[in-house]
Formats: sequence, structure tokens, C-alpha cells
Amino acid sequence: MNQNINLNLYKTFVALYETKNMRKAAEKIGVSQPAVFSNTRELEKQLDVKLFISNNRGVEPTEEANILHKDAKNALTLLDSGVRAIKLNSDVIRIAFATNFAAHILAEFVCEFNELNKSIKFHMNSTRPTEAINMLRERKVDLVFNTLPTEGLEFEQASLMQLKQTFFTSQEYAKQNDVQPIISKEKFDTLSNITLIPQEAMRNSKYTVETQDMLYKFIMNNKGVGYCIEQFLDRKYPDASILKFKVDGIELRDLFLSCIYNKSHLSQPAKKFLNSIKSSQHK
Repeated sequence: MNQNINLNLYKTFVALYETKNMRKAAEKIGVSQPAVFSNTRELEKQLDVKLFISNNRGVEPTEEANILHKDAKNALTLLDSGVRAIKLNSDVIRIAFATNFAAHILAEFVCEFNELNKSIKFHMNSTRPTEAINMLRERKVDLVFNTLPTEGLEFEQASLMQLKQTFFTSQEYAKQNDVQPIISKEKFDTLSNITLIPQEAMRNSKYTVETQDMLYKFIMNNKGVGYCIEQFLDRKYPDASILKFKVDGIELRDLFLSCIYNKSHLSQPAKKFLNSIKSSQHK
């Protein structure tokens, strides 16, 4: 018997045994149908037995397959449990953040946490919201920080901070265009608007940008008005020459900084970090 055990062959075998269908087995373990076929043939060659018989519906396990399945399944489950235990005790916290403000506030959380937990390392990725969620599904990250609505997800969500939004412009643009702390909707529609994706587009948008930093730069170059998270302005640009204003008839909805995670696969360091953030928000 070949002493070099290829785990992929046994993963394929268990998937095919349980689905009895090449296509379904391929989907279950994320490989191609030809890979399922070749892995099955290779395992049969190594064991010198026939494991499946083809039929009109797919395949039917042989008696030898019935004998092998239980032990193969248990071995893979035991191995997966061991790998998971190692990951749960890893000293690295993997994070994806999906918005500019999330990145800004996350840096504060990380620095505060590391003052008391110097041995823990952080790997942080900036990406789009959908990709961040996919990384969580694939267990490539432990936590996702986002400020956008994420209803209907299969994961746990912890709401960490309520975020107010505000209209704003530069003091110079406000002076040139008679923008007051409160203006009418009619007046607002005459102004040049700068829209931040993925916020809904405003009327008369001349520029559409992807980050709040870029939005801010256009505003400070007197190119128009926009809106963004008020805490972003207060934290990052506390001394800036800007005017915050309201528009009669237009209510900007509040956002929430949220942490999204898979409770069943959350590492101990990541759980500790999340609890630390929650505690700091309730002080």
C-alpha cells in the first residue's frame, strides 16, 4: 500500500460517496468534475479496489466504499478539528475593512488594543464590501468592518458605533455661493454636487468619487458640496475650514460601524479584540 496518503483523494471520495454525483461532489469541495473523476480513479488504483459503479443517476458505492467511508470521514473530521484548534489559538487577527472611515477608526481600535496585547499581530486588508464578505466566507479573515447596510447575511454582526452624516462644503465655496447653515432644497439643487460611491447619486453631480479623502479634497478645492460621515470630518480634519449645513426636506440617514464575523470560527484573539472594542464603546 502507498504510504504517502493524499488527503485530497479522500476528500473527493467522501464527497462523491455522500452525493453519489460527480457534479455535486465537485461543487461540494470546490474542484472540477474531471478532478473528481481523476482523484477517484487514483484512489481506486492505490487501494486496488473498485469504489463506485456508474449508473443513470450518477454513481453507486461498492461494498468496499461502504467500509472505507466511515473511517475516511472520521479521519478528515478529526484533522479538520485539529487545524481549527490551531487557528483558534493563532496570535494573528485577520481583518478586512470595506470603507474609508472603517479603516480610520479601526487604526484607533488596534493601537489601543495592542497597548495591552503586544504579542498579537494584525493583518489588515482594504477591499470592496462584497469581496470582504467573500473573504469571511472562505475563512481568509476573522473580522470584517463596514459602515454599509449588510442585512440578510448568514453571519453575526456587532453594531459598534452610530455614525451621523452631514452636508458640508468649504468656507470659500459657501461664501461664493451663499451657502448658509440651513438652506432650502431649491437652493441645494443649484449647487455643484460631489457624490461618494456607493451613496445614492445627488442631483447635479459633477464629480463621483470612491473615498471620503478624495471627496474632501474636491470640497476643499472649492468644487462644490457633498456629504459624508460627520465623525470622519471631526476626527481627521478637526481644524479644517469647512461649513456643515442642513437642507430643508432632505434627511441624511444614520449609518452604523459594524463588525461582521463567523461566530463558530472566531479565533480567541479575534474574540478578545472584538470584546475590547465593544467595551470601549460602552465606557
